[in-house]
Amino acid sequence: RAGGRYSMAATPAGVKAMGFDYASALVASLQSELPALKVGRASEALVGLKVVVAGGSVAGLAAAACLKKAGFRDVKVYEKEAALGRAGAGVGLDDATAAILKGLGIIIDVAPTRYVEERTSDRLLQRQPYPYWSTRYADLREGLLRACCDADVDVTFRRRVVAAAARQHEDEAASFGKVATAWDVVTDQGEMTVREEEEEADLLVVADGPRSTFRETPLRYAGYVAWRGTVARDALSPEARAALERELPLLGNCLFFLHSRHCHGVLYDMGRGVLNWLVYENSAEPRAGDQRRKTTSGLSLKEELPFFNGGVFSLDRWGPGFGSVLRETKREDIFRTDVYDLEKPLPTLFRDDKDKDDDKDDDKDVKDKDMA
Repeated sequence: RAGGRYSMAATPAGVKAMGFDYASALVASLQSELPALKVGRASEALVGLKVVVAGGSVAGLAAAACLKKAGFRDVKVYEKEAALGRAGAGVGLDDATAAILKGLGIIIDVAPTRYVEERTSDRLLQRQPYPYWSTRYADLREGLLRACCDADVDVTFRRRVVAAAARQHEDEAASFGKVATAWDVVTDQGEMTVREEEEEADLLVVADGPRSTFRETPLRYAGYVAWRGTVARDALSPEARAALERELPLLGNCLFFLHSRHCHGVLYDMGRGVLNWLVYENSAEPRAGDQRRKTTSGLSLKEELPFFNGGVFSLDRWGPGFGSVLRETKREDIFRTDVYDLEKPLPTLFRDDKDKDDDKDDDKDVKDKDMA
């Protein structure tokens, strides 16, 4: 709800039904039509809780900003890195996410995407309208950090949450009673040591990544890796730009999926003329370094030659347009991520009353069968 009823239009037809033509509108018009979704006020019984958020990237900062908007007075964020730093490349936002950001007062540079195309190297398979937004991951994170600072969220870098202890209330409802944080310190002798400190907290929001200490559900390698890079269109050679204009004329307001054997590519403009690309490649084993500590790494010298001269990134596979984007991206702007899934998928993200009724019927059927 945003001052009244608002239904997120899931299809271009739904957008037009609202009296708005997404495919031909300018950015300013698109942003003005988007509602500012507001976070509801929490009850007085909750807003006094002490909240600690583990992780200061997009998820943690977004959680903290929303909690402050809901009225929580004491919200702290601990991030293990020394600063935001360089992470990610482009990120996509649907209408709901963009509307929530608008409601939080977060203004970032976004590029609207009006279409999506699926292609091979020489053929268009499908094109359809696609209401979507793209932006830089770093811009989104910086916008969330500014919103947290403006709302008096206490954000601390170079400090990580390492433990939490729950206490049991009389009504048997568990609450996090204490959290332990740790940080690295250099002694007067030049040695690195770790210091820890405990503090009280009623709620711990865990947003410190897939390798979190608090993760209860194990992860499994999904069987493929994601290569990603960014390059400014103006930095490409004249031949590469000409090939892109010839092969992908909608680049700038279109998200492209490019299909090939054992892999597929993704390409879009994430604003200000910067192209974001991905290549998902089947791989039997994870390849990005020590899996206990990270899931991302750059290119090694051993891998660099086959990466550019053969394998899944050759010009023969993708054609001169997308292939040139891959070849002309600077080595330091390329990174790789091993993709992981939950070992056991979550059953659902949303449950309505009908789902609960269906579950009751299922439980009754099971009991009837057990009795039989």
